[in-house]
Amino acid sequence: MPLPVHHPNNEVEFGAFCSSLGATPAAVTAHVPRTGQLTEIGIAQNAAVTGTSTVTVTLASSGATVGTLSVTGGGAGTVFSAIPNVMTYVSEDDVVVFTPAGGTGASISGTCFAKVRG
Repeated sequence: MPLPVHHPNNEVEFGAFCSSLGATPAAVTAHVPRTGQLTEIGIAQNAAVTGTSTVTVTLASSGATVGTLSVTGGGAGTVFSAIPNVMTYVSEDDVVVFTPAGGTGASISGTCFAKVRG
């Protein structure tokens, strides 16, 4: 059965593991593998966050905020994603920083990810 939406061949996803999205949040960085337009940012959580954790996504090279994710509830395997606020181009070897804040709950980890279309 074919996919209803074709995924472009020139899009790549990259990410990093975040040890704490809830209480005592930990910022993580992810290496950009290719030059292109940032098309999506997101988080796949490993357990439910109590309260609301706000994750701010920025570019390390410029400090510009790309977007903000609101992580509320859900459970293991829940994915929260968003399209960046503005059209953002990244360079190969740049770094995307995911900084969570405001959530509660101990040992809530997850994988932060972004997609770049070249």
